[in-house]
Amino acid sequence: MSQEKKFRTRANLRFSDFDLQGVLNSRQYIDLVAEARIDQMRDCYKFPMDEFTNRGQTFILSQFTIEYVKPVVFGTAVEVETQITSIEGPIANIAFSFLSKNGEKLHAKGSVKYVLFDMKNQKTVAFTEEDKAAFI
Repeated sequence: MSQEKKFRTRANLRFSDFDLQGVLNSRQYIDLVAEARIDQMRDCYKFPMDEFTNRGQTFILSQFTIEYVKPVVFGTAVEVETQITSIEGPIANIAFSFLSKNGEKLHAKGSVKYVLFDMKNQKTVAFTEEDKAAFI
């Protein structure tokens, strides 16, 4: 990932996010990436999710791929690093990494594909040029 428009957000991990062995449950990675993206849209891109909500649009998770490198155990401070790698029509491709707070350890990495969806007409909708300029 290039350094341009790559952002990190601290993951807010709760006790209930971990399994009985104290390892972060695999289902949590999807939520943590989504939460990081929402925060980054608001704080880093200055283009909050409300912009899409006000248009009657939302993002649908289309694909999620993850490679686990090192388990996140209870008590570990983790940051989620994301970057939009491309926007093609209604699809945003995002690369992500889960890193220890100081960035020394990689816990997981992967990619996610979100599709922009219009709630009123129930169809996908392409990102505008303004959207692309804000995110890429």
